[in-house]
Amino acid sequence: LPVFLIIMEVALACGVVINTLHLLSEDIDHVSVQTGIETNEVAWLQSSGVVSGTTPAVAADTDLAALQRAPNVIHAAIVSALPLTDTSAYSFKVASAGQDLVSGATSSGMYFWGRGAMSALGVRLVSGRDFAAQEYVEYSFFGTTPPPTSVLITKALATRLFGADSAVGKRIRLQLNGDPTAIVVGVIDQLVSPSLHYQTKDGFNVIFPVRHVSGGIFIVRARAAQEDEALASAKAALYATNPSRILT
Repeated sequence: LPVFLIIMEVALACGVVINTLHLLSEDIDHVSVQTGIETNEVAWLQSSGVVSGTTPAVAADTDLAALQRAPNVIHAAIVSALPLTDTSAYSFKVASAGQDLVSGATSSGMYFWGRGAMSALGVRLVSGRDFAAQEYVEYSFFGTTPPPTSVLITKALATRLFGADSAVGKRIRLQLNGDPTAIVVGVIDQLVSPSLHYQTKDGFNVIFPVRHVSGGIFIVRARAAQEDEALASAKAALYATNPSRILT
């Protein structure tokens, strides 16, 4: 009996060690993942609280203009989420125009970007172009309005959907209300999911141009070696437009 107990204790201990090593390996994988953004130059802020008598959209436009004038800030934008932050980690199915949205679809993450987000994040465009001003529309994932008709996709998703063919100018199907389609106007090199666990390694993501990103995150990109100064001036700029806001 004692020998049996010893064997059981050793087996349980090995199981704990194996599980621990598995969790550690997952954490190491997340640390080593290249997110696709310029992490050394980008800072982000979330704000809550709107001045009485002001709509969230007007407040966001005012805040963004203040950030763009802030010292040491070279780009500013609003986005729905950032890689590996578990913020607004929505997912859906996408397919090329000739594929079925069920049997031939690919699971993808989604991002909503306001104007200037590509420059603010430092994301690299590999083909096509950034969004044009007229392509930004009012859209919410939980709303009833149609989604934007132009999208950016990651290189990984472009390869998955179109193989070696260029994705630019191609139409893709989206598993959203009404099963709409959208034109791929550009392909970005890399952008991992906001989720810590979903699609992190595959990097399948679709980016939508949205005029006002509800509940979005402010992104500021700093001049080299001036990240701390840019973040401080960004906070000061936001407090100047609304001293009662809460920044996190």
